[in-house]
Amino acid sequence: MRQYRDILAISAALLALPSCGPSDDGAQSNDPAEAVSPRPDTSESTATLGHITYSFDPRLLTAADVDIAIPPANDRHHTATKLIPADRAARIGQEGCMYGADDVPTRCNAEREPGLALALLPRPIGEYRGHFQGQSAYGVDTVERSGVEGFAYRSQADAVVTEYLFLPSRDRTILIARSVGDNLPDHVANEFEEVIYSIASAVREADGVGRAAS
Repeated sequence: MRQYRDILAISAALLALPSCGPSDDGAQSNDPAEAVSPRPDTSESTATLGHITYSFDPRLLTAADVDIAIPPANDRHHTATKLIPADRAARIGQEGCMYGADDVPTRCNAEREPGLALALLPRPIGEYRGHFQGQSAYGVDTVERSGVEGFAYRSQADAVVTEYLFLPSRDRTILIARSVGDNLPDHVANEFEEVIYSIASAVREADGVGRAAS
């Protein structure tokens, strides 16, 4: 009987000892290096253009509010969101930027930076296309993006090329102006394409396949 009690006492003592192996009860470790798990990938940000939602990578592009001139006359302006390469956006407001053919450094300005400007214009696309009628020098082309038909126009001033894309959105028009400048990295140029695709796809899904008025 005494031997049996001794065995029970030894077993109880062994059970009371702390375990040296990993716990299976699901408790978190007190070691911060083990307790903190990596965050899920949050690389994409979303924004809206009227009823259209699009996405972009905030690690590559930074959004800024600008005014955009509406071609071809450029005598009317509209508020826009401009997605600017993040490294250049960090310099906005500082001195030392050079634009186009200028040889004198000037204050860094969001409106003159390379980027992708996005605006929701108030009238149907046919009206904006009509402003280009009879002007063969404008070089307007009918284009399609993700199943949505619009039109495109390209201009150049001070060594900066700007490509304008007009897409229908219900009874309004989305204007996308891409100014590339010099030495735009390929990964930023590719991100511009991704944003355009995101917008056109959202238009197709929200409004159905659109066709530009000719």
